[in-house]
Amino acid sequence: MIAQWLLVLLYLGIGVANIVRGLLAFVVEPVLFSFPLPLSLRLLGAVYVSLGLGFLVCAVAYLRRTRHVERWLVRGIAVVHQALVWTIRFVGYRATYVMRLWRRDLVLTILFLACVFLLTGLSPRCPSDQRR
Repeated sequence: MIAQWLLVLLYLGIGVANIVRGLLAFVVEPVLFSFPLPLSLRLLGAVYVSLGLGFLVCAVAYLRRTRHVERWLVRGIAVVHQALVWTIRFVGYRATYVMRLWRRDLVLTILFLACVFLLTGLSPRCPSDQRR
């Protein structure tokens, strides 16, 4: 039971953070319009808002025990999120300061994915477990 609540809180936090990050990309886009950016801020904003909504929908559905929420979906959105974040990092960031932090970011990625996989493995309330 605690694992389910921790997972829901984690997904709600990540979802809200991604939505805020995406909306901020739309807010600062007019200010940075003249700068040569490797990726469009509108594209980044749309990606982050979409990921945030995905996390929020997954958290609410997991909490309500919706049949369509399987472990692979809960784990899959975390893996897709991290894959997109790392892709954006390699394609979009030019700052040497950001590039120096790859070790820390790799550790945080591993910790995040480990938490998700551990919490989904501990949660007995997955709908897929109830059907068997």
